[in-house]
Amino acid sequence: MERRFVLGLAILLLVLLFAIGVAWGMKAIHAPGETALTQAAELALSGDMEQAVSLAQNAYVRWQKYRSITAAFADHNPMDDTERLFREMLVYAEEDEVPHFAACCTQLSAMLKATYETHSFSLKNIL
Repeated sequence: MERRFVLGLAILLLVLLFAIGVAWGMKAIHAPGETALTQAAELALSGDMEQAVSLAQNAYVRWQKYRSITAAFADHNPMDDTERLFREMLVYAEEDEVPHFAACCTQLSAMLKATYETHSFSLKNIL
């Protein structure tokens, strides 16, 4: 009986450590993109479209790099919406549509933040 208890406790601890790792990993993956997109929106509205586009493109490259691992843990509908917005943002950048570009960057920033907050290690998310 005691052996089963120890085995069950060990499995629960491994699952808890895995959940903590996912929470930490999601924030580490998506927080830099969120920050870059917020800065890109601000830069675009202040007139520095070249730097804004560079930051936004880097955020998209980062998104694509970690998309598969994020898909393993996240709901796919918001991920599809995020991908669509990234593509729209690139079109607005090409067309030099500053207000639309900045709006996409702001929406994307919020979506990335929601992605890592949804997976944060909190009592609400555990329950």
